[in-house]
Amino acid sequence: MFARDLFNDSPLCVGQSDGARELFSPQYEDLGKPLQRLDRPRNRLRWTCIIFHCCILTLVNHYNKAKDALMNNDEAIQQRFSESADLYAKSGVHADPEDLRRMTDAAQLTGRERVLDLGTGTAHAALAFAPQVAEVVGLDLTQDMLRQGAKLARERGIENLELKLGNAEAIPFDDESFDLVVARQCPHHFADVALAVSEASRVLRVGGHLLILDSISLPNPKLDTFMNSVEILRDPSHVRNYNMAEWRRFFEAANLEVNLQEDWLLRLEFGDWIRRGGTSPTAVAQLRAMLMGAHSELQSAYEIDVIRCDFGLPVGITRGTKKSPLRATAG
Repeated sequence: MFARDLFNDSPLCVGQSDGARELFSPQYEDLGKPLQRLDRPRNRLRWTCIIFHCCILTLVNHYNKAKDALMNNDEAIQQRFSESADLYAKSGVHADPEDLRRMTDAAQLTGRERVLDLGTGTAHAALAFAPQVAEVVGLDLTQDMLRQGAKLARERGIENLELKLGNAEAIPFDDESFDLVVARQCPHHFADVALAVSEASRVLRVGGHLLILDSISLPNPKLDTFMNSVEILRDPSHVRNYNMAEWRRFFEAANLEVNLQEDWLLRLEFGDWIRRGGTSPTAVAQLRAMLMGAHSELQSAYEIDVIRCDFGLPVGITRGTKKSPLRATAG
């Protein structure tokens, strides 16, 4: 049938949205019969209206799903990461020793620190810090991720790590109870990043460091929009990547003096990336279309392989030191 063939080839509808389902309801059944009827101007106009109606319904459906995900962000994150906890435990990207070493080096450790790892997931960052500090606490919303982290800790004989269920936007610890707070590859899922940074500053002792390593956006609005759209399509629990200037402002607003910022491209293999994301077949088709059809500016900025759809994801690290109240007032 013409309509079904059309929507199976569409990167937007792919015949599975609410709008596409409505297209095949009885009120439109007669229009799906002979193809030659499309030669008539009246029917071409009717088909145009139906297709437009379907696309609008599809966009509204996507918007409502995105709105629901933001309204129930904690539940969306828990469902998303419960389903793929074992993949994150085995993820080469998240267990990359060079990337973890970059983070531990930036922390300027003395060996006496009490460390809090926000959004610890399967505890890759916490496990990297544990042998080099006095104590590490990993905090995460998803129990299945924490179970995987505990399993890895047992396998490595790590005994100074505690894993706790909790929210980075409402940290369940007293003021000034940690020397170092870190968050790696997770703040782009936070519903309120400014609040999470403020909470991290609250539990830091004066002179302590907050260290954030996460995917970032580029300052060009076109490049920013493209990659955040790709991220949301791959994983609806994604909220936003922020650029380095925005991260600086988050830190400064929370009484943290920024003293390190670096950024680079993290190479991602498309197949591994979508498997870890639990991405639906429909979204995979849309992602391939976006990456393969990216214009030259996008290809250059993200080093997109338009055949394999591999690309470079911008990642940045920001370190800030908590100022004393006197310095904060003077500033």
